[in-house]
Amino acid sequence: MKKEESLIVKQGSLLREVIFGLNDGLVSTLSLLAGFSGANVANSIIILGGLAEILAGSMSMGLGAYISTKSEEDYYKSKIEKEKRSIEDIPNIEIRELKELYRKKGFNQKEINLIVGKIIKHKATWLDTLVHEKIGIGEKFEDPKIMGLVNGLSFVIGGLFPILPFFFFNASSPLLIGTLFALVVLFIIGSLKSKISNKNWFSSGLELSVVCLIAAALSYLAGKLILLLGNL
Repeated sequence: MKKEESLIVKQGSLLREVIFGLNDGLVSTLSLLAGFSGANVANSIIILGGLAEILAGSMSMGLGAYISTKSEEDYYKSKIEKEKRSIEDIPNIEIRELKELYRKKGFNQKEINLIVGKIIKHKATWLDTLVHEKIGIGEKFEDPKIMGLVNGLSFVIGGLFPILPFFFFNASSPLLIGTLFALVVLFIIGSLKSKISNKNWFSSGLELSVVCLIAAALSYLAGKLILLLGNL
């Protein structure tokens, strides 16, 4: 049962990083391309700028995911180590806290004494119970390297959707096609995100698409404004 729960948590964490990476890659890259397009920048410069954004963004997001996951792991490991020392140094306080945990769960005093008495016979079980019940974490941590790699690669994949049309089309059509690609993909991402957030799949997908569209529109207008000011 614990292995199944651990697998579900791991899959949920990977899905979260994929969604975040794809979303950030799509929105940030599309916004940059829209800004360049609004400023009437040459197609070749737009492509170079977009690729640079994808490369820099993927490294930034990947390293950010790695550092945050590693920091979370270090934090919880320090908490576990603290509980381990407390079992050795102040066992009476830990027993009292353990009893209070089960009292809050609705067990009567006789049941509490029986449960806690069995738990504290084995220090490994005692520590495991405190880790789960008191700190609220599982047995295994997410691998920071995998989380960072998944997030970074997802950012690259997300960024490629809006930029690909610029390799094959000229004038204003690449931005339009890239935006349509991004909106469709973001709607799908939002629908998947609903599995994590427990929101309605349609509203979740629509929300991401609308936010992306607003970001792209504002970036395009900003590009137009910069072009206008530059011509004054």
